[in-house]
Amino acid sequence: MTSNQLYFAQRTVYELYKIDWMQRISAERQKDSLRSYFEELLPENEYGYTHEMWVDDNGYDGELYVCFNEFCDIELQDKEYIRELIGTCEPLMKYIEAYWNGEDLGDEVMRKEIMED
Repeated sequence: MTSNQLYFAQRTVYELYKIDWMQRISAERQKDSLRSYFEELLPENEYGYTHEMWVDDNGYDGELYVCFNEFCDIELQDKEYIRELIGTCEPLMKYIEAYWNGEDLGDEVMRKEIMED
């Protein structure tokens, strides 16, 4: 198992976390966000500033899921929650459990990749 494989596993769990987080806010807040994005950027959005970029900068009424680094430091350490997110995907769970168990996966390389993100 390489550090790149672990990084991919962590990123996958992060995407599961973001989906879980998004399900906890109302659909109306999500729609309001898209409306606000359009209203704010209609006259000047010539540079491909996507709604996803806008949400990263503004959140949903100022709230947003944590960044990847914070997720790795905090949420990824909550074993019960992460097991719930991963569900029955055994290959993914194998990588995350190896990470929790401190198996030698080139953690210094991992940290460098995460910090550059």
